[in-house]
Amino acid sequence: MANINLYELYNNKRRKFGVNDSSRYQGAFVEAVNHAFATFNSEIFQADTLEYIQDFNDIISQRLASFTQLAFDDGENMFAAMSGREYWAVEYHLERKNSTNTFTDTITDNASNVVIAIADDELTITGDSVVLTATLPDANSFRLLINSSASGIRILTDDTDLGVQITGDSGISLDDVPDLDWVPDLEVIPSLGDTDTPQPIGTVSARVIDGVAGFELISTAFYSSKTKLFEFLLNEATGTTVNSVEYMGATNSEGYSATLTAPKWITTYVEESCGLDRKYYPYFDSCIEYYLQQGGEWAIEPDVQAEGRMRRNIRNARNKHNTDSTYTGIYGTL
Repeated sequence: MANINLYELYNNKRRKFGVNDSSRYQGAFVEAVNHAFATFNSEIFQADTLEYIQDFNDIISQRLASFTQLAFDDGENMFAAMSGREYWAVEYHLERKNSTNTFTDTITDNASNVVIAIADDELTITGDSVVLTATLPDANSFRLLINSSASGIRILTDDTDLGVQITGDSGISLDDVPDLDWVPDLEVIPSLGDTDTPQPIGTVSARVIDGVAGFELISTAFYSSKTKLFEFLLNEATGTTVNSVEYMGATNSEGYSATLTAPKWITTYVEESCGLDRKYYPYFDSCIEYYLQQGGEWAIEPDVQAEGRMRRNIRNARNKHNTDSTYTGIYGTL
């Protein structure tokens, strides 16, 4: 059975108590959860079974559901770090939400630009040296890495063969590509076109990711051969600004940044925040209500009434735990 969803419980109590979604109430809820955990540990499990949570961020996680555009800024010479490279790689961590999907990453340089595009799971890479196509793996979450190396353009996914075929090319293994032996647990897939032709990047003047639909972009990284120059974790954005977690070549320690246009965030539940089985929900619920009402600020009933109900539910939870933990076999009750 699934564990109790603390975020669901929080919203139920917030509506019942008639409280706005305020940081003060979130703090009170965290305290109530930890008091309830302590009660269950001492009076039901008689062990430190449930771990306390630190703050409300242990209950929820914000995810970037969509955006109109992600424009990479050149304030710290990010474009210079990308420029003039024949051998490079770009990586995306994508979560597919729909088989009808689009995605475009345009690196504008002084040659003919490099465009990496997806339309309904069909990947296209277009530059002045190569035009390649491939079908994305049938997976809800995957990492896609596109590498321009001495062996040409290679398309990699984690554990998924893209099924790209080249006439006269029977395939290539990871050991055959020295430039890619730094990539762990990935499979090298031969691409369409001339496998010996890399796609150089000239002098970069802009980079924009847009047209993202049917996907959530979790992160993107850029490599120079074997070195990760920078990586952006989209869900760690602050407002419309995303800062890189890697910044090789940046002119200061703040690293690189990118700007989100029209970002939309969704709040999801962190399941690991509660190790309590859902069968204990009614008992745990009464504990939360009692501890929330202590002190009077959120009180909607007399303390003695709330405490009495909690005590009865603790007794019932203890009986349930003891019953569920008892096994009768050929050697008697264990």
